[in-house]
Amino acid sequence: MQNQEVVTHVWRDAARNDGALDVFGAIDVMASPQIIWNLMTDCSRGMELVKGMLSCTVLETEQGGASDIREQVFTLGFLLPNAKTRFRSEYERHKSISIRRVGGDMKIQDATWKLTPQANGLTRVSYRGTILLKFPVPGHLIKRATRKDTPKIMQNLKRVAEADSQRERRVANVTVGGANKNNVR
Repeated sequence: MQNQEVVTHVWRDAARNDGALDVFGAIDVMASPQIIWNLMTDCSRGMELVKGMLSCTVLETEQGGASDIREQVFTLGFLLPNAKTRFRSEYERHKSISIRRVGGDMKIQDATWKLTPQANGLTRVSYRGTILLKFPVPGHLIKRATRKDTPKIMQNLKRVAEADSQRERRVANVTVGGANKNNVR
């Protein structure tokens, strides 16, 4: 995988008879798993990553932060109703997020995000999920939209996480630089 490349695949598993879509995506991000984690788990920043997300709300949090239940609302586009997803996220801090449907407009929503450190400060972010809406939208439209949106989400994640990483490095440099200046006589 090249540094700037996003890899995505969207398909229907022939072994399934429920009409669900399988989705895979991966991208290398020049940011630490901690920075990417902070971005991905901050519900208030979801709209920076997913075009069409109208809101994200944490409904419940398990003590200790090992999991939570979130609700997200999305616009599906012109003449289509908004979709609401409600899911439990289970966290392995700085490593993975597993998502399981608990309500909303998805019939199937099962996914895992993984953050895998690579050489030279890169983190590979990968996504593997299975999705199916409850309400009738032609399968070919959902497949086409998912093929279009998945790379955009991955690229948005890369862009925002790398900007966060650069901002954090600048703050660290100013702090170190300021400390050094104050100690020089």
